[in-house]
Amino acid sequence: MNHDETPPFILIVRERLWPGTEDAYEKNEVQLATVCATLKCPHPYLALATVTGTKEVWWLNAFASKEERDGLEAS
Repeated sequence: MNHDETPPFILIVRERLWPGTEDAYEKNEVQLATVCATLKCPHPYLALATVTGTKEVWWLNAFASKEERDGLEAS
């Protein structure tokens, strides 16, 4: 898939954090992002987090095909 193309499949996941778990969650996510970047994982993602109110994180990940998306579940 060319970077200029709109991906046909987008996975959107929303996570709500329990109060008091924010620091541990952030530490874990920073470690995961570091490992993914180091290993050059093939599926970069975008994480969006709320800045007020109940903490939520929305994950967005684009895929060129349904098979590519489904491959994440197999790994």
